[in-house]
Amino acid sequence: MEQFVIVKLQLMNSQLEYIVKKPDELNKKSKAIVMLHGYGSNKEDLFSFSDYMNPENFIFSVQAPLKMDYGAYCWWALNFDDSMNLTIDTTQAKNSIKMLHQFILSYLCEKYNFSYEKIILLGFSQGAMAAYALSVNFPKYYKKVIGLSGKIPHEIIKYNDLKDYLSLINISEPTRPRLISYAVLFLKKKR
Repeated sequence: MEQFVIVKLQLMNSQLEYIVKKPDELNKKSKAIVMLHGYGSNKEDLFSFSDYMNPENFIFSVQAPLKMDYGAYCWWALNFDDSMNLTIDTTQAKNSIKMLHQFILSYLCEKYNFSYEKIILLGFSQGAMAAYALSVNFPKYYKKVIGLSGKIPHEIIKYNDLKDYLSLINISEPTRPRLISYAVLFLKKKR
């Protein structure tokens, strides 16, 4: 029987909501997949993938803290400058990354009793940008990232040449469903 719960959490003066699907059977191989949606979406968007993922894993779909219109959310504001170059609100972005890191380690890991070593980040678009930023800014904690159509947000990451960075699957062509299927299959149980 499927178990999932929608939870609201107040953190750093912002409210984070998430959906969790608990493993059918928790074991030492169980992973924690943390899904981060794209700009203008919400926690339900990527959660539909959970039906195709390994039932031994925790699946978390986190909703961005900044509300837009009509049930849409974002991790930080995006704008275009006079030359039509995409710009990000770096203050909001840094705050969201810090909040996500605190949320994952201080809340999810403790509440659901799993180690940060079990975390796989899966992000789409702006959620992929957030996942990349988490993995580069906190390389000890986030070693595995699946980024679907997201750029590396150089404005908010801190590189350190001495750090051991992540294992990454980057899929940049969302118009080809087979590629997205590959990312989902990567998270499935190995037979």
